[in-house]
Amino acid sequence: MDRNAITGIVLIFGILVVFSIMNQPSQEEIEQAKRKQDSIAQVEAAKALEQQQQVQQQNVGEATSKETIEPASAEGEVQEKIDQFGVFGKAAIGEEKFYTLENNIVKLKFSNKGGRIFSVELKHYQTHDSLPLMLFENPEQFGLNFFSQNRSIQTDQFYFEPTVNRQEIVVNGPEVTRTNEGKIKFNEDNKRTGSIPSTVCGQSTSVQFFGWNM
Repeated sequence: MDRNAITGIVLIFGILVVFSIMNQPSQEEIEQAKRKQDSIAQVEAAKALEQQQQVQQQNVGEATSKETIEPASAEGEVQEKIDQFGVFGKAAIGEEKFYTLENNIVKLKFSNKGGRIFSVELKHYQTHDSLPLMLFENPEQFGLNFFSQNRSIQTDQFYFEPTVNRQEIVVNGPEVTRTNEGKIKFNEDNKRTGSIPSTVCGQSTSVQFFGWNM
């Protein structure tokens, strides 16, 4: 590298150093920029705090309004049911729950809405597509209709309370056998008497159902 090239490089480096020194902010300018940034940060923090307080006040207002509206809505619903069903009105408000009663042959599902049998499943059997064999499930109409206080009452509109505390009951006792003997005996007895025999497969048919309270 010749002398002219070295001289040029040194001059360029010197120019860059002088330029950076001349454009360097003074201490006063640095402090002023810092104060400006602090002011912006304070304004943004105050704005965020104000927005948070507004959101909290809005939530409190909505909660208070909801608490005021809900009792009024509940009372209105009760009164509406009383107007519709009379003394049975309160029984028309509730949540549907299911209870099961089963043995080794059949599984019964009861619904507290209407105090009805919701479904009957024949255990150990399946449909052609390998699904549980249901004798029936959720019938459209299953209840009693009558008049009270000049009102039409349908029991399938009411929610009942069972007299037992368990939602699943398994009937204990001798296992009911699944053979053709019961089917043949049932057909023969039914032909002779025209009624359902008292025994099937040699087992006495004694089933005690749990009750419902409205």
